[in-house]
Amino acid sequence: MPPAPRAARRRTALLGSLSCAALLLVQPAAATGGDCLAPTANWTGSVVSGAHTSISARWTVPRADCAASPDGLTDQWIGFGSGDSWQDPLNQTGTSAACEDGVASYWAWWEQFPAAPVNYPDPVRAGDVMQSSITAPKNSQNYTMTLRDVTRNWTQTVYVTGPATGTQVEAVTELHTPSALTTTITYDRLLIDSRPLGAFPNAEILPGQLGGVCVDTGLDGASTLVTAPQKASTTRTSEERIRPGHLSR
Repeated sequence: MPPAPRAARRRTALLGSLSCAALLLVQPAAATGGDCLAPTANWTGSVVSGAHTSISARWTVPRADCAASPDGLTDQWIGFGSGDSWQDPLNQTGTSAACEDGVASYWAWWEQFPAAPVNYPDPVRAGDVMQSSITAPKNSQNYTMTLRDVTRNWTQTVYVTGPATGTQVEAVTELHTPSALTTTITYDRLLIDSRPLGAFPNAEILPGQLGGVCVDTGLDGASTLVTAPQKASTTRTSEERIRPGHLSR
């Protein structure tokens, strides 16, 4: 299968950065709608620590703005684990929107970071509705990662084995410099262990350097996480922590 544009460069950069660090703002998730945080590093989204058995979410593939960012890149994904080391790999599946020399491209993939990613051969376009889930029995080393393009009616499921990652789950828009997007990304039906984000008082909100983030926990009993890829403010309002392996470039 031919490699997706820029994908190898993005992932290679991450693979080489385990000894480096990205500073990420951490805030507890609020239970009310419309709570927004200012941006700081290149993950924007939410992380919920602790031992979990599943995470699932739905999003619409955003349209890359190649006029604003002729060589931009942004990823949308859910994850299971931290990726700090092979003892706690980060199982991820999601989509990417990129611009290369002003031409937009989109693709879907899975990854068990710090291993290399695998791109799916199925077509992805802006506006496609994606449904994704990652599950693992408690204390299990077996993970099931499913990504479905609801619009184009294809589904990919991957079974991977690795150390039991009972550390955290994530729903993230991964921003790169420059970002390929100028619009918000919404993750709805965001469920962790079949419960909404607002049910987890330890949930952390990570505003990216190129975007803020808002959380609405009141939509039909499930959570909606909204990430805004571009936002003027860069104020840091809480303590920062190190998260290896995911650097802004």
